[in-house]
Amino acid sequence: MKHTRIIAALLASCSIACTSCGSAENLMKAAGLTPTVTIPDAPADDYSHLDAFTGQLWSTVCQKMGDENILISPLSAYIALMMCANGAEGDTLAAFGLDEAALDGINADIAALVGWLADNKGSTDLTVANSVWVQEGYEVSPTYLGVLADSFAAEAFSADLPSSVGKVNSWIEDKTRGLIKDMLDKIEPDTVMLLINALYMKAMWDHDFDADDTYDQTFTAWDGSFATTEFMHNGTRNEQIIDNDDMVGIVMPYDDEKLAMVAVMPQSEDVHLDELSAMFDITNGGKYSFKGLADSAKSERTRLSFPKFTVETSVTLSDVLCGMGLEIAFTDAADFSKMSASGEPELFIGDVLQNAKIIVDEEGTEAAAATVIMVDATSAFIEEKEPRVLEFNRPFIYAVIDQVSGAVLFCGQYNTAR
Repeated sequence: MKHTRIIAALLASCSIACTSCGSAENLMKAAGLTPTVTIPDAPADDYSHLDAFTGQLWSTVCQKMGDENILISPLSAYIALMMCANGAEGDTLAAFGLDEAALDGINADIAALVGWLADNKGSTDLTVANSVWVQEGYEVSPTYLGVLADSFAAEAFSADLPSSVGKVNSWIEDKTRGLIKDMLDKIEPDTVMLLINALYMKAMWDHDFDADDTYDQTFTAWDGSFATTEFMHNGTRNEQIIDNDDMVGIVMPYDDEKLAMVAVMPQSEDVHLDELSAMFDITNGGKYSFKGLADSAKSERTRLSFPKFTVETSVTLSDVLCGMGLEIAFTDAADFSKMSASGEPELFIGDVLQNAKIIVDEEGTEAAAATVIMVDATSAFIEEKEPRVLEFNRPFIYAVIDQVSGAVLFCGQYNTAR
């Protein structure tokens, strides 16, 4: 069988116009399809499949990367993989934890979630964008394109992919407002498709930090090394505090009444962050979710110290996903026949990459992520008391979540101040 490669470049950002596609032909327009985003009153009721994926992905990535500063976007990876799942059949689809009926429900849930997130409130600028780029001459299934348009609001373009690296990278950079640049070094001559999802957010704190109260403090890493870095302070005020047997932390809402950052540290300094991360893997006995922690938070007078930081990471997710049960999708036995017009089961995933960046300061948070999948073809008020002092001056985990659906847009591990 001939060998071709699909790169599914998956990034999250919510406008659908492409300002840098050059002469690429608009396949959706040619097929009479109109990608649209419907704004619902609320997201879907059940995101258990996304929750399970998020916990397992986060725990597995942390085990793999150890003490490094980590940042991933579970939501970007999930949307990307579900775009791929819609091209899968049989055992390959089952490896995604789905059957045809469940996939239809997932598609509807994703459409509702993307629409919900696209309805920006307050200062928040949140965009989610998807696209598919098809090699000129490759016959993609019209039915598959229809699913991508209807459920993912994806654009579709036909282009000579090996000579379109600049156009694709410009699309990604545009959708992530310049935070993710030069995502692809090259596109191989046997590449037949790019699936792209882009995620971007910029949101201001509901209660910002006074820049005049930012000053240097010491942050101590797990290995005992320490560094001086800038810490933000909030004086003394009521904060939403997380406090249980395993961890202590805080919920810091943004001014849109939807998004929030959740940050937690182990109760004991002797507990490594990967032990804490494993508690979020509900598929393997974990008992926490970031939304559950946010829902459990109690108001408490607090003096908070929290570091300003910028983290930028590039991770390879292939081994992680294989370890999560998706091995068949990376082999010749994969069946992605619903992607092609011929219906031949000729495609398999070659690699999965993700780039992400987050900037946290006194005003709020700006973040973006891009996921690239390479697919080869072989085929509450409380009585005042002495304020809690909460200093995030040792390793902690953080996540940006939608407090309504529980979707985790970004999650990270901050272990080293640099």
